[in-house]
Amino acid sequence: MSDGSVFSRRRLLMGAADLGAFLDQREVQFVAVCDVRDERREAVEKMADDKYGNHDCRTYWDMHELVARTDIDAVLVATGDRWHTMASIVAARGGRLGKLRTLHANTLDPKVTHGWLGMGTCSVRFEGEGGWIETGDTGKMTLSENLQPEFHAVTERGTDPQSHIRDFLNCVKSRRQPRANADAACHAHIACHAAYIAWQLGRKLAFDPAQEAFVGDAAANRMRSRALREPWSL
Repeated sequence: MSDGSVFSRRRLLMGAADLGAFLDQREVQFVAVCDVRDERREAVEKMADDKYGNHDCRTYWDMHELVARTDIDAVLVATGDRWHTMASIVAARGGRLGKLRTLHANTLDPKVTHGWLGMGTCSVRFEGEGGWIETGDTGKMTLSENLQPEFHAVTERGTDPQSHIRDFLNCVKSRRQPRANADAACHAHIACHAAYIAWQLGRKLAFDPAQEAFVGDAAANRMRSRALREPWSL
């Protein structure tokens, strides 16, 4: 399906490192799992086999071998943050559509205690001179006391992970861009990482979104990416 044509199968075949809510989707069947840790690989294999009542889920240690399978339509990338980019590129180059399960950065400041609720698998806290706000994929939201009068409850469950999964699967079949597409995810993550770099350096930074770089700050710009070990490269 890498030619961009409309999907025609009745069931999507997926390979993943984590099943999550996908197991409950009727048109999805997990046929492979890849993980370098034996215990995780075997545990997820058992989850898939128990769900489908067979032993058809194959296991892999090397993600290139999984992506090389021609019967897999999409993959779920559920690695740690250091491997998200590389695994996604490997999947894309292999002609596989990818759904990333991303863990947003939580604050590590031990002084921050009030209001830090951990609102799901993806929680985020924004702090500024005028207050703070926290939210996550549970759809819950909390704010500092001074911002409470401006709060408006969100009734639609737009941040529910099930809605992202449903949208992704629909787009696999229709070939439309998902709501959480690569550009939207990129800009959202850049904002979070820029804030985290400022927190690590302990000072205010000026960020140019057009150049995707900090203005006149070599130290901050060096922190935009991590060095890769050989033979990995982007």
